[in-house]
Amino acid sequence: MPGTFAKGTVETFRLLVDRSLEHLVNLDKSMVSLRTPDRIVSLSASSIGWDSEIEPDPAAAASQCWLMLNGQSDFAELKKDIEADPLIASHLGNTVGTELQTEHISLEKVLNRFLLDYFKSEQGRAALAHVVFDKNRSAVPEEAALSKIVSQYERAFDSDRVSVEFFTILEGFRMEPLQVQLESNLLLEGLDTKAVVALWNSDKGVRESFPLWGFYNKSPQQIHGRLKVHIETQKLVFSTGSQPEPTPKSVEIEAINSLALATDALRLLKPGAVSMGPIFARSNSPFLCPRTFFLPWVGSSPYGEPYSLDTADFEPLTSVVSAIRSARQTSKKQQKALLLAVDRISRSSVRIRKEDALLDVMIALEALVLSGAGDPTIRGELRFRLSLYVARFLARNRGERERLYKLVRKAYDLRSKVVHGDTLDEQEKATVIEVVNVARQVALALLKRTSANEPPINWDSLTLQ
Repeated sequence: MPGTFAKGTVETFRLLVDRSLEHLVNLDKSMVSLRTPDRIVSLSASSIGWDSEIEPDPAAAASQCWLMLNGQSDFAELKKDIEADPLIASHLGNTVGTELQTEHISLEKVLNRFLLDYFKSEQGRAALAHVVFDKNRSAVPEEAALSKIVSQYERAFDSDRVSVEFFTILEGFRMEPLQVQLESNLLLEGLDTKAVVALWNSDKGVRESFPLWGFYNKSPQQIHGRLKVHIETQKLVFSTGSQPEPTPKSVEIEAINSLALATDALRLLKPGAVSMGPIFARSNSPFLCPRTFFLPWVGSSPYGEPYSLDTADFEPLTSVVSAIRSARQTSKKQQKALLLAVDRISRSSVRIRKEDALLDVMIALEALVLSGAGDPTIRGELRFRLSLYVARFLARNRGERERLYKLVRKAYDLRSKVVHGDTLDEQEKATVIEVVNVARQVALALLKRTSANEPPINWDSLTLQ
């Protein structure tokens, strides 16, 4: 049947797992184990830690089994059965992947990856623990786990598409263990202790980036939420000797842009130093290996205020994500200025120095308000106009207008002070925090107008109202 493995191929995969488990019974558990967190425990009234335990390591188990099987004389016959399968044969010896990543496909890689995927499954991990710790091989390979992985591999070999999941741990972030669908392929989820332990145990990249006894905000205790984006892309197959240069990372760029958009939306909605951590690329395809990559601007500030998202924020957050996406898809001058402001407000949220945050937010306010204030050559005194426009736009009464006018004018003066090399005192830093919140309100209001297709504001006419 098209799109499925031959019956003999499925039986060979089953035999591969069965013989691997038989081999593992005779191994010392230290060769295929690792220490993992089990649960959070209280160490004192002011600190927490992790209980840890020894668990089987799927990657080490797969490697050990592969070494054992390759050394046996009858393994050549087992490999021939799989190599003869039409679905698999069409890929062997070729370079397969996506615009993001390609890999030369050999039968050894396919079999090794199959073992790894089985041992990483819930039932496979249970079988692995059974033979490694109990030294009991009475159970046969779990049929449900095997069938699921076989079906996954059939789809991967038969399809001309590859699904890749990118996710990042949100640092400086707290949220209830709920999910928010921000876009059709973009998900924000809060993680409870059980979910964090499961993620940490199952993903080597997460373990390396958030070590068990890590430093501040780089340990499993600091994981409370993550952003995920799923991207389906074309599967590329290049025959040996004809592989062109991979297209420059368009899949990666698309994923990063979506994750960054969601992070900007979080920072715009509420104050707090939420940041993307490392980005992990994972695929259910046997053609792509897990990847972890770091961006120069990611990582939270240990000096920023923690960010907390509540259920009441879910709908507004989704609206902000939609509005930023809409603004990104237009070339109008006002939208470009709006996106510049969103970027600067976002950056200001994680600045260590309030002086840097002030420079960011004043650039944002000028982009939001003065970019649409008529001919740049006749704008007049920027300090006056910026303060007046913001006050008229946000305030609902005379007293509030006066307060906002004075606040923005003061911030403008402080910006000049910082540009000339001076530092801010504590009272002036408090002013920066206030004006960042003002900029956030202006940006959110203008994004709302944009998503509703309302015309740009005539700032000069606004002051006459």
